[in-house]
Order: sequence, then structure tokens, then C-alpha cells
Amino acid sequence: MRDVYLDCAAAMPPDPEVLEFYAAKLRECYANQEAIHAMAYRERRQLGEAEARLARLLTGSADDPVLWGASATDLFRMLAAVPGFDRTAISALEHPALTANFRVRPYCAVWPAERDGRIRPVPEERAFDAVFLHQVQSELGVIQDLETLFAAAPGACRMTDAVQAAGKLPLFPGADVWVISGVKFGAPGGAAAILNARGRFADKILDHAAKFRSEAYAAGRVSVPLALALVRAAEIAESRREREFQRLTVLRRRIVARAAAWGVRPTLPETAATSPYILDLLLPHQQSAVIVRALSEAGIYAAPGSACRAESNTPSAALLAVGCSRNEAYRALRLSFGPGTTDADADFLLAELEKALKNY
Repeated sequence: MRDVYLDCAAAMPPDPEVLEFYAAKLRECYANQEAIHAMAYRERRQLGEAEARLARLLTGSADDPVLWGASATDLFRMLAAVPGFDRTAISALEHPALTANFRVRPYCAVWPAERDGRIRPVPEERAFDAVFLHQVQSELGVIQDLETLFAAAPGACRMTDAVQAAGKLPLFPGADVWVISGVKFGAPGGAAAILNARGRFADKILDHAAKFRSEAYAAGRVSVPLALALVRAAEIAESRREREFQRLTVLRRRIVARAAAWGVRPTLPETAATSPYILDLLLPHQQSAVIVRALSEAGIYAAPGSACRAESNTPSAALLAVGCSRNEAYRALRLSFGPGTTDADADFLLAELEKALKNY
């Protein structure tokens, strides 16, 4: 039985070249880089060089500082605790890991979403200290107009969840912070928050991050091999970004056109701006969890909406936020693609999906 992995939005298969690179760095960089011996200095130097390469690659400026984390969730937690960010705004479509951390702030506004997945800012009399929004929504794939959204909160720190954008689209250039996750573009793990050195908040966040690590001990020590592997994966992903975007756009359209014959349609309207890496579909009447299990038996691995809610009895909050009914939310099937997704994979998916829909 062949395996077709279509859950890349949750975690993309590690790039073989990156895995080899990571294994070599595990053998080389095993010391505590916070020590005072020569080996620690060597590892710190490699980290510094990697920070400059990553920032130059994704933001265009090697001067932008980088904060490393084990996961994007760890970085959301750290950023949510920055002193002075008492009035924050997020949206109803943010990842649960971001929402859970920011909703404990003294005041957190949640902006609603339109039927096409666009966030709608809600004006308030008092200014916001920080706004944290995704560039690409993790479940629906909608690409947000961040320039317009951030303009609704002048003076606020512009934080961008770029987890589903890094290595796939150009990052939104006007942010103060970009958060990325290595497992979304072919690294074995790790995450990074890149700070805009030309903005007003870099020093404030750097100071907080240092205390978060060394005084509160709320974050662990950086894994040097993981950080270096993340940068290598980002370089590979960026080198093929435009080509993969075009290829997956064609593949995605082909799946939508073929599936329409069985009453399957995209969850968002055709006019919605979406990433070709994520395709959320509404099944005619079948619950997606049933179809996901049927596809899995054939060796095809997809997700019923967000992977974070896959085993929950609660329908997807993102789907409800864009106006889907509870019944529709249970019928949403998320397919997400990567550089390893081929035309043959799409053909196999379509054949098995047609069988599953007829049998259930």
C-alpha cells in the first residue's frame, strides 16, 4: 500500500537533506552553548551566523534579531507575556495555541471574520498595545490583508503568525514580529521569532525574552542543531518557493474541479484569497472524521479540519467563525500539501475519495 501524506499544514515531512545536516550537527554541537569554554563560544558563533542568514532570507535584513524556541506555541507564550502589552487584539481565526495564551491578558479583543475568511477589525475608543494575526489561516488557508488590518490599530506592535507562510509565500513586510515553525517547511522541529530591528519594539521584546529565559526560567536553552537545521530547511524551501506555489496552485484546482462532480466544494467562496498549500473542502453529507479514517485505510492521510481539534466533539471554531453551521463544520475535510505532493498523489486521492463518498 502506498502512503500519500496530505496533512502538511500540521507537520511537513522533514527534508532528507535537512535530516542529514541535522544528524551531522547533533554529533558536532552537543555542548551547553551558555558555558564559557571554547566549544560553547563556537556554538554561539554558529547560532549568530544562522540568525543573520535566517533574517536576511525571510525579512531581507540580516540585522533583525532572532529568538529561538522549541515550538511556535512556546514563542506565543513568551510574546503574550511581554510587559505593557495589556490591550491586545487577535481574531476568531487564530490558532488555539495563540488564542489560549493571549486571552489571559488583561484585555484581549477578538476580531470577527467574514464568510470568505477575511478578518474584520472592530474599532475601539482606546488604542491597542499589540495585535497578533496570522498571515495564512492554518485550517482554511485564507491569506489575510495584513496591511489593512494592522492599520486599524495604529501604534500597536504588529505581531504576525507566519507559521503557514514561511517558505511558502513572501512574509508580510510590515510586521514587528514574525513567528515561524520549522515543522511546517521541512525541518525536524524548532521555531523562531524574528524581530524587526527597524521597529519600536525589538529592544523591549529582547529584554523580556532574556528575563523570560534566565530569570523566570519559563523557556529552555536553545537546541543549536535544531536551530541550524531550521535555517537550512528555510533556505531549501525559499529556493523553490515560487515554483512550488505555481505547481500546487494547478494541483489544487484540479482536485477542486474533479471533486465538484461528487458534490464536494471548497469551504470558502471561490473569491477568497487562499494559499495553494491548504484546501478545506465541505463533503456532501458525510462527517469528515469518517472519510479521514476511510482514506487512512487506503494509505492517504488527511485531517478533519484542524488537527488540534481532530478528536474533539466540539466543531472547529474557525469554521463556525466564518459562518459554517455545526453540521457543515463536522463535514469539513482539510487537505494540505508540500513539495512531496505529486500529481499521482492527487489522482490516488481522487480515486479513493470517490470510493469513500459512495460507501458512506
